[in-house]
Amino acid sequence: KYIEDGEKIYPSKPNNITSHPGDGRVLFKWKKEIDESVNKYKIFWNNGNDSSEVDASKFKVGDSILHYINKLNESSYTFSFYSYDKDGNKSVKTEIPPVNVYGPKYRNSLLNRPVKGVDYDAEKSMLNIQWGTADTSYLYTDLKYVDAQNKAKTVRVRPLDETTEISWKLGTKIYYKSTYIPITGAIDNF
Repeated sequence: KYIEDGEKIYPSKPNNITSHPGDGRVLFKWKKEIDESVNKYKIFWNNGNDSSEVDASKFKVGDSILHYINKLNESSYTFSFYSYDKDGNKSVKTEIPPVNVYGPKYRNSLLNRPVKGVDYDAEKSMLNIQWGTADTSYLYTDLKYVDAQNKAKTVRVRPLDETTEISWKLGTKIYYKSTYIPITGAIDNF
């Protein structure tokens, strides 16, 4: 018996796709497969209601493809990928694990690294800050202050730093902000 409408052709599907979430966006990376008939990729999310297209003809076999999807709300998304050839034939679906896109809720949940204590040596105009334990997603804290010579300074405090000693002008304000990365491989810090 013959197949109605002829033989079905499936271009090679995109494989080994990695996702890198960020602040209202996500970056996908994969390599163009050996199937040179593939001339575009389509990425779908929100149950197929939203999509983004990549012109595969710009890439040679083995090239890394980087594609951003922007303007996403903070949520978890499931993305499906398809390859297409010039005749409109579609590959089988490649679905990747859900991707958490971050935004205001995540940002508002973050706290500055805790300060355990401070000691001030008035004779030397030196302030010693003892830091609490850093969270596992903590990257650094930027500390902004005016030093004893009346100059604006910024010091970066790293996760393993337990204390920071600075020359500080007594009575001036010290500002500090901690920065975090939601997961390894994320494209944005918060």
